[in-house]
Amino acid sequence: MNETEGWIVTKMFQDYANGMRVRDIVAWVNQTGAKTRKGNDFMPATIKAMLANPTYTGVLLLCKEYVGDPIIHDRHKNKGELPQYLVEDHHEPLVDEETWQKAQQRTEQNRQPGRNRKKVNAFTGKLKCKDCGRNFQRITQRYKDQITIYWQCYSRRNHLVECHSINLDEFILEKIAARTLGIKKFDTDFFREQVEVIEVEPDGTMEFHFIDGRRKTCKYEKSQ
Repeated sequence: MNETEGWIVTKMFQDYANGMRVRDIVAWVNQTGAKTRKGNDFMPATIKAMLANPTYTGVLLLCKEYVGDPIIHDRHKNKGELPQYLVEDHHEPLVDEETWQKAQQRTEQNRQPGRNRKKVNAFTGKLKCKDCGRNFQRITQRYKDQITIYWQCYSRRNHLVECHSINLDEFILEKIAARTLGIKKFDTDFFREQVEVIEVEPDGTMEFHFIDGRRKTCKYEKSQ
């Protein structure tokens, strides 16, 4: 399936989220003449795999494979041997968040694997770098049984321009946000209802811009 056939992916998710059976989706997709990357017709297993793939929501999973021997270039699936990184807002999504969630909920109800479920994050689209003007991306680093989640400026992550921004640990961000909002425990819904954007300076200074026009400034420190 090529880039011009992206509408098929969008409709596929919408139909599935609205209750259409996978075999019926397979039928209409094949009627469009679309082919898989290998040039084959679509099968139920192919559609199920696509419906569980969060890449269509704009995220990108890095280090899914690794080369074991650099001489013979043998490739292996990364099952925890090396860190993996999940980058959110990496590209233009074909599937909106609501449709994705409905599709995953239906899959769970049908007792199908739901390992790749993507959740809405409080800070998505809310963190802006004052050094280059780009948004921060959520990075999930997995290494064996340990998971580290932090936010990094898009420009710095992708080496677009020289950017002196710092990485922001998500757990610390939640503590800072809760304190700034005057609540004991961080609440995603309350945060998104109150905060329009947080501008982050390279030295860690954070300015909260509230939806009602108020502003508050604080400092990001790892010891918090």
